[in-house]
Amino acid sequence: MSRSKASVVSLLYLFKQKIILILFIFIISILSSYYYNNKVKFVSYKYSLKFNIVNEWEIGKLKLNYNQFLDLTKGAILNLIKEYRPIDYVINLKDKYSLYFQLNELVNVDNVVQDLNESINEKIIYRIQQKIDTLERKENLKKINIRSKVAQLKNESLALNNDLEVTIKELKRSKKIIEEQFGYFLNIDLSNEANTEKFTTELRLQDAIYLKKNYLDLNNKIRMKEKLLLDLERVGSLNSLEITDELISTEPEIYKLFRILQKISSLENELNANLINDEILELTEALNDFISASDLSFYNISDWQITSNKSSHQEIIMAGILFGLLLNSFILFLTSNYLRKSLQS
Repeated sequence: MSRSKASVVSLLYLFKQKIILILFIFIISILSSYYYNNKVKFVSYKYSLKFNIVNEWEIGKLKLNYNQFLDLTKGAILNLIKEYRPIDYVINLKDKYSLYFQLNELVNVDNVVQDLNESINEKIIYRIQQKIDTLERKENLKKINIRSKVAQLKNESLALNNDLEVTIKELKRSKKIIEEQFGYFLNIDLSNEANTEKFTTELRLQDAIYLKKNYLDLNNKIRMKEKLLLDLERVGSLNSLEITDELISTEPEIYKLFRILQKISSLENELNANLINDEILELTEALNDFISASDLSFYNISDWQITSNKSSHQEIIMAGILFGLLLNSFILFLTSNYLRKSLQS
């Protein structure tokens, strides 16, 4: 028998003798493979997803800066995936929108897209509602300031009106005194020569003319002030009231009251008008449109790609068998007669 054939026969004989040991080594190898994969080996799961988000034009209608929206989106994604305690993650919001993260355990990601969509929607709605609330507060403050100014101007108007009425009363009192003291002379027709001759004894003609002129001026002044006050009380007549340089110089109080009433009328028109800010209306409409189509804020355009370095049962058993073959071959070789004889020779 040749030497090579003798070696094979010797190994087969040894295999038959060591069958229990061989099987034991195979079992130990397979069990060791399971232990390594389940207890020693670092197992990780990699998740990747391609997605899309609401476009820049839609965000522009909400008066949001698109870079701010991207930061908001990134923050929502981070808040969600950090709950899984990722080993590593990459969020791409520049060219192709994609998400990648690595975990050390298998998790259910079926609701991640829906949760992200809802989270981003809530953040956008909250941000826009904050803007609307701020604008409404400014609008309310504007109304309060207008009402305050109107109240202040009305107080000034009332005080000025009272002063003018007091002035008119004093003028009327002066007129009455003149009428009581000099009523007889005021009724005399000074154009009649027969009447003027009487002033040589009772009153000088020059004084009578001066007195009557002052009386007429006083009477005209009273009538003018009363007429102007009456005109100013009619709000509709403010724009038709003729303001002349003469009126401004001769009746400064009336002109001042006119200007105050003009301001009051202008402020009240502004207050009674529709003060809803255009930006508030635009934002509110855009927000309502966004809410009605809010499922488009974040959506996937691919399925989840999940990969792992965890071995399957078949792979674990195959690795154990291969390791057992290697180990058995080494042991059988070390205990074979072939090796012993080779060493002796």
